[in-house]
Amino acid sequence: MIPLVLLALTGCGPSRSEIKDQREQAQYHYDLAYGYFFDKKTERGEAALLEILKSIEIKEDNGDAHLLAGLVFMGRRRPVDAIRHYRRSLVLQPDLYYAQNNLAVAYLSMERYDEAIKVLQKLAGTILYDQQGHAQNNLGWAYFKKGDLMKARKHFHDAIMLTPQLCPPRNNLGMLYLKQNKLELADKYLRQAIERCPSYAEPAYHLGRLLFRRGDSEAARKHFELCLKYAGESPLADQCAERLRPIRAAAGRREAQ
Repeated sequence: MIPLVLLALTGCGPSRSEIKDQREQAQYHYDLAYGYFFDKKTERGEAALLEILKSIEIKEDNGDAHLLAGLVFMGRRRPVDAIRHYRRSLVLQPDLYYAQNNLAVAYLSMERYDEAIKVLQKLAGTILYDQQGHAQNNLGWAYFKKGDLMKARKHFHDAIMLTPQLCPPRNNLGMLYLKQNKLELADKYLRQAIERCPSYAEPAYHLGRLLFRRGDSEAARKHFELCLKYAGESPLADQCAERLRPIRAAAGRREAQ
């Protein structure tokens, strides 16, 4: 008589060749999604989403695939779905530090600042994460949005110390000092951000605000125009255009006199 255990094992799962085929298929769709998402020349976000979901459907237990799915969903402005995939990627690969940082970014986009801080504090204490400047800047931004400017300032400065070439913490320090009416310090950091990243639109916008507050409308106009040049189609571009309109109108009136 054939043992029952052998009968139970017969035909109970895919063969090695079938498993290999599944992995190869999943990798094929992952590679397509990766190429579509990171192609700077053409916007293929929908194709990237379809391919990465197909990859996960074939092989669900791939942390990298869930990380990419999170990135794609954030690009589609779907942070709830992004968070679900970031969390799953971390269940599968707890040391996937980029997923931790991007999970925090998703929380920030939803104004879930305490959850973002919890993730970022852990990440900032992880020596193996090689993008500590980004983690510190994001941590500073969370505290800035919560209104804790002292902690925000500390983390922005830490971000600059860890990654001197990073521009967002300089822009954020400029915003912070502008909020505190410390115009000299705000001017310093906003100009540093523009100098290091000339096509970075946001510091040009904030420096324009600062210069207009000082009464230098001509210099403010130049910076709002610089902002408009690089902001693309975005809410920031709309803000720059709104600031420009009265300055240009006033200049037109002066010329007509």
